Amino acid sequence: KEIHRMELRLDQLRRRQEHMITEVERAIHKRDMISLRCKSKAQVMVSKQPFSARDNRRRVGSLRNNIRLCNQTSSEVAKRIEETGARVARLQESIDHATEEHTRLETVAWRTRVEVQAMAVQKRRFEATTAEQKRARKRCEEVAAGT
Repeated sequence: KEIHRMELRLDQLRRRQEHMITEVERAIHKRDMISLRCKSKAQVMVSKQPFSARDNRRRVGSLRNNIRLCNQTSSEVAKRIEETGARVARLQESIDHATEEHTRLETVAWRTRVEVQAMAVQKRRFEATTAEQKRARKRCEEVAAGT
């Protein structure tokens, strides 16, 4: 049951990780779209001329900044993935240890049950032998008293 619960938790963590990655990607895309809309509106308002060298330099700088932010976010997500992987590995190790301990305890419990059953059989044999000896002694006493 504990192993199953841990496996469910692992699946939940993986889904949560995928959700976080999707959320980060969506936020980056949304920021880029807002940025592009605002810039294109501002450029249309200023003039409808082709981009000048200065505008191109600004756009290149902005794109470089976006790339830097994307790389930073990507490295953060990669770090989270790595941490989650390490946590999953620790959980798996814990599950393996718990499984081994459970197996060991089950073996001990089985051996104990076998010993208890053997002792019960031995007790019954002893009781039967004792009862038979009492009957034999009683017969001997009766025979000795009758003669």
